[in-house]
Amino acid sequence: MQINRVTLAKSKKYFKSDRISLNDNSNKNCLNSPKNLSFKGKQYPSGYYTDEEISDAKRYMNSTGTPWEKGLYDAKYQELKARGWVPDIRRARVIGGICTIGLTEIGFYVNNTMDAKTHVERVACLISDLKKEERTRSVQQAQLRELEKERERLAARHAAARAIQQEAEAKIAHETEVHKIHTKLLAEFSDRVDIERKGSNVEIPNCIMLIDPHDDLSKELIDWTGRNSDCNFVKLADADNDTLHRGLWDTLVKAGETFEATKRRTLIHVEGFDRLITAATNAPESIAALKDVMCSCAQDYGSTIIFRTKDPSKLVVEAIQPHRVAAQIMVGIKSLG
Repeated sequence: MQINRVTLAKSKKYFKSDRISLNDNSNKNCLNSPKNLSFKGKQYPSGYYTDEEISDAKRYMNSTGTPWEKGLYDAKYQELKARGWVPDIRRARVIGGICTIGLTEIGFYVNNTMDAKTHVERVACLISDLKKEERTRSVQQAQLRELEKERERLAARHAAARAIQQEAEAKIAHETEVHKIHTKLLAEFSDRVDIERKGSNVEIPNCIMLIDPHDDLSKELIDWTGRNSDCNFVKLADADNDTLHRGLWDTLVKAGETFEATKRRTLIHVEGFDRLITAATNAPESIAALKDVMCSCAQDYGSTIIFRTKDPSKLVVEAIQPHRVAAQIMVGIKSLG
């Protein structure tokens, strides 16, 4: 039987080991895509690969256990075998009395063997590319996650700084408004008391009304006025109408006696006083008596009544005329809490 010895030698050399070598320098050229061949695929760092090679690489890149190369080689060889003719000893022919397997059949066998091996080698190279790509992607994703965390940290710090800034701005604005009210209270009462004590004639208000829609800061402002005025400061707690009437009258009498003896005035804070001058919550004769007192408490009793209300429109109009309530101060802000 005559056989192409060179071809058989190559075939024998290839199959000297059951494990396919991926480091055979003689096959490096097989990693390059064939020339003048058109197919779909994608470019990777080590070369251009077909869709089939990419699919196999992705399928085997995470394989563990039994080496995947042999399995892929066998599968590829069977695929190539199905496409072309593979030698079969039963098809041996006798030519001139000599049994032979033709060179064409041997060529099919060797080509299929080499093509299957090349496919495995190219897939192995592509797997290396894919793993590097995966590691790079993992690093990039980790970096992106860290950047996102840093962005969130910066956003949180910015929000905190902005909140501090807004709080500071709100505090400054609040203090500015409070200072304006303080200035009005000083001008309407405290400064006048100081001027009078120095011997000058000045008009002292009979009553001071703070209009506080929030029913919040006005009480604090009244206490501030009492602390910052050179006079006695008396506070009457809220009670029923009769108790408030009696308490106010007793306080006025004592304040008058003090002023007569020492020329020291009294500032009287009556909590709930607005209810006493509201037609819906007090009798007409009681309101009339209070209006008389409100006309002359500064002159006859050396006193000024200071009170607060949420809604002055509910009060008896005559009771809050300027000769009774000379100072009406709007408190349009709330306490900072």
